[in-house]
Amino acid sequence: MTKLIIKVMTLSLLTLALAVAGNSQFPSQSPYDESYAPKSLRGLKALNVRSQAQIFISMELLRSEIKHSDVKSRVEAMLKKAGISYLSEKDAELTPDAPVLNVQVVATKLEASSYPPMKLEGNKYYSLVIEVALLQKVTVESESKLRITATTWLDSHISISTDEDPRESILESVDYSVFEFIKAYMIGNSKPAPKVSKFFNRGKSNDEPTEAESRPKNLRWGAEQNGLQMAAWPSPVRPVVFCAIRNASERTIHYCDYLLGYHETVNLYARQKGESEWRAISLRPNPYRAYIGVLLCSGNDSLAPGREMAPNWMGDPGLAPKVTRQYTFTESLTAYEFPAHWEGKVECKITQQLFGGRHKDSWNGQVESPIFEINLPLKNKR
Repeated sequence: MTKLIIKVMTLSLLTLALAVAGNSQFPSQSPYDESYAPKSLRGLKALNVRSQAQIFISMELLRSEIKHSDVKSRVEAMLKKAGISYLSEKDAELTPDAPVLNVQVVATKLEASSYPPMKLEGNKYYSLVIEVALLQKVTVESESKLRITATTWLDSHISISTDEDPRESILESVDYSVFEFIKAYMIGNSKPAPKVSKFFNRGKSNDEPTEAESRPKNLRWGAEQNGLQMAAWPSPVRPVVFCAIRNASERTIHYCDYLLGYHETVNLYARQKGESEWRAISLRPNPYRAYIGVLLCSGNDSLAPGREMAPNWMGDPGLAPKVTRQYTFTESLTAYEFPAHWEGKVECKITQQLFGGRHKDSWNGQVESPIFEINLPLKNKR
């Protein structure tokens, strides 16, 4: 499965809105603040689960219809695993003021001409929008003491995907979104964080190395660029490259590993053996990865002298197992469009674009790996 994600980063957008409009126009605390335990979820009793599924994908691709009831049963199964009570259809009718967990799913088939930022090839692409909202009865603080229904917790995301089994992929995405609500519920009720293994059978992350892919003892590092160095070594058994970035200077380097807008932070260059000219190898099916509105400057953005950058979370979604690898990121070579006529040994190098965000001593620029060799066509050796 290939999944190209354009995620609506609510935290980033909320932070930007606060900076522009001023704190006085927004609550001092919000459920999107990492350190905030959502008070609206504290003591929450049985929920009334509602769902809507609007699927505009042909049955030829979908194979089996996704009904409102399919989404609802999926949500209820997740809540049951978490020990969160939900109402039966009959009980929901008898308690109209019960909190409502409303889940909306919209999936739409994409044509190549309908999404200009991406070069879409084939006919299996679709956009997916999922919104999970908690609706509760609240009292407006005014003379009228008006009782209304309001959204007190919200999580949403947008993605563009291609998959051989879009039906199952869409329903799995519902699981992931509901898991975000479960995490917030546990925080709000001072309960231990939910264990991912209880809800998802994720197995071993593809980014983790096998025994045959151990880090070379005499690792070659590229040229130092303003204090940073990169190393890259291909796997001997599958078409992936492991990359590490370290601080080779005597000063602390400040950086962020995401850029705003459309920009590919990792680039691959290659040339056939014996050629001198490097060719930029674009991603497939689109030449760009879109990171929209993301400003990631957090605990990972300061690198002490002699230290390596921690694993880049771009390759580690929140539901992946704990990262144990000792390098910065893994790059899949099959994600790139090598010329069809290239065969045999090919020389490659990888670059990563970094920027320093708001820090006064921020690092801005590009760090480059030494040259490494691969064999085309790409294939697993296991």
